[in-house]
Amino acid sequence: KELVEAIQSAYLENKFYEVKQNCEALKQLGELHNYIIKIIDKADTAIQQAESLLEEGESLLANGYPNKAIECFEKAKKIVKDHPDVETGIERCKTQLIEAEDCLEKIKKAVDEEDFEKALELKNELESLNRDLVVDADHLLQDYQILKKEKKKRTLLIGLIAGLVLLGLIVVVATYFSSVQKIQDKKAFINLTKIAEKTKDPRKRLVLYKNFLSKYPKSQYAPTVRRKLHELPKIIDKTDYLKALAEEKKAGDNLEKAKHALEHYLKVHPRGHYRKEIKKSLQRLHERMDERQYQQVLMACQKAGENYEECQKNLESYLKKYPKGRYKEEVEKKLAAIPDLIFKRSLREIESYEKQSNYKKALFLIEKNTEKFGNDPQKKAKLAEIKKRCFDGLDRQDFELAKKQAEEAGDDLNKAETAYRNYISQHPEGNYVLSAREALQEIEKKRIEQKKKLAQLEAQKKDDETWAHLKNMASQTKNIPRSIQIISRYLIKYPNGRHAKEAKQKIVDLHKKWFREKAPIRDRLNSRIVTLKGGTKVEGVTEFDGNYYYVKGKTSSYVLSKTNVISVEYSEESRKAVEYNRLVKQTNINSVISLKRLARWCEKNGFKDKAFLIYELVAYINPKDKKAREVMESLGYTYKNGLWVK
Repeated sequence: KELVEAIQSAYLENKFYEVKQNCEALKQLGELHNYIIKIIDKADTAIQQAESLLEEGESLLANGYPNKAIECFEKAKKIVKDHPDVETGIERCKTQLIEAEDCLEKIKKAVDEEDFEKALELKNELESLNRDLVVDADHLLQDYQILKKEKKKRTLLIGLIAGLVLLGLIVVVATYFSSVQKIQDKKAFINLTKIAEKTKDPRKRLVLYKNFLSKYPKSQYAPTVRRKLHELPKIIDKTDYLKALAEEKKAGDNLEKAKHALEHYLKVHPRGHYRKEIKKSLQRLHERMDERQYQQVLMACQKAGENYEECQKNLESYLKKYPKGRYKEEVEKKLAAIPDLIFKRSLREIESYEKQSNYKKALFLIEKNTEKFGNDPQKKAKLAEIKKRCFDGLDRQDFELAKKQAEEAGDDLNKAETAYRNYISQHPEGNYVLSAREALQEIEKKRIEQKKKLAQLEAQKKDDETWAHLKNMASQTKNIPRSIQIISRYLIKYPNGRHAKEAKQKIVDLHKKWFREKAPIRDRLNSRIVTLKGGTKVEGVTEFDGNYYYVKGKTSSYVLSKTNVISVEYSEESRKAVEYNRLVKQTNINSVISLKRLARWCEKNGFKDKAFLIYELVAYINPKDKKAREVMESLGYTYKNGLWVK
């Protein structure tokens, strides 16, 4: 884990040497994952790029371009931050820049001292250190030459004026100066010979010879110097040739460095004596570089595996670098095969997602590859075939999902409806649209049934609440007719209610209770016939307090003194009332026959009000009883919803 974290940290900082070391350590632990392999490939590629830039920087530094060399080293540092040669290369560039600046200062000093020979030598040295500063050196030397010419002009002008005066003197001393000049020429030539013998660099000897000829053009030794000067280009040519071969050999496997050494010879000696040999060496080197590049491309493609795009980049880089290379045809064949390989890889990926039922991902890749391979009819047709399968699969998958969501929704019909409508919106022409619409119809039916059920439940709730309320009210009142009236309100409102049967029975029970309370006769039991002296008779409810009889008749009330009363006898009505009460006690209140028998006796004996009371009870116990119905209907009553309504 620590190694992986270190690899990731170094990778982000472009420390690819550290990346490789940690990857190797991880490999020894047997934990080299695929993504680490990719990181190693990235590190190798980065290191190769950095190596190439370093080679270019070394070449530029060797040819006197330290500023450009620093740019190459800095680029390499950006790519591989921990490359071991980058910092040393930059330091060498900076050192060479400082040396070049020192050399330029020396040239300025030499020019100021009018030491033209030394200035030229330093200029050649400056050319090997920093060619960009050579221009400045040329300007200094050019200024020196102009200044020198101006001095000569002034000297000539002064000499011309003075010559007119000193003509005679010049003639006298001419002979003397001629002999002195010969001595100076000889000394200069001897000095030149000694310095030239010590100077191994032919270019520096070239400068020495040119300086001598410029200073002593008419010297007796000038022809000898010119002959040696004429031989020097061949020597320089051979020296540079041998140097190029030595650098090529020294470069070893660094083919770019070797190539630069050979090309440098041709650049310096475009018509050199050894140009053919150099060109042959370059050709052989080019072939080696070509082969190496090709092998590197093959290895890169092998490492890339199915990353054919990366392989394609490597192949294209080969053709860009070697457009007429030895392996051009093989590379072009491999490049031509890349689209098919990419297509086959894409097909495998698409079919893999299809097998996993990940149709959305598969369709996304199909669209992407259709854009890429749309111009190829066969590939387009193959993609269209898989696309149809995936669309059908996605259609089926989404419909199954909608069904599952609808099932999981249970009684939540809105959620179930949303599931099917989402499917239809996503697949307006899907294979299961008809089934989805049928499911929506079923949902609508269920919704209607659900509404009915809810309405029924609500009605039942209200029914129960009303019954409980009225039943409670009826139980709280002692007034039986009032109780009957309260219970009747339930039947009027809910004739077929959940408690209609109970309500009807309650009304029957209340009528029975009312019958028990009202059926017995109490007021007429004390009815008497009081006979007065003189034969007058008074009939009514009679009470006696020991002295007086209190008689309450139908129309009048009387107070009769005991002394005026002859006799007191039961009236006929009183006897019938006693009989009636006896029959009431014998009557089975739950038997319609028994009740009707009592009702007929009441009709015969003038108790019509009691007869109606009995028939009313019978009519509630058995609403279909013919006699009871006739009586109730004759009095204007109609049986409706368990109630006799007037």
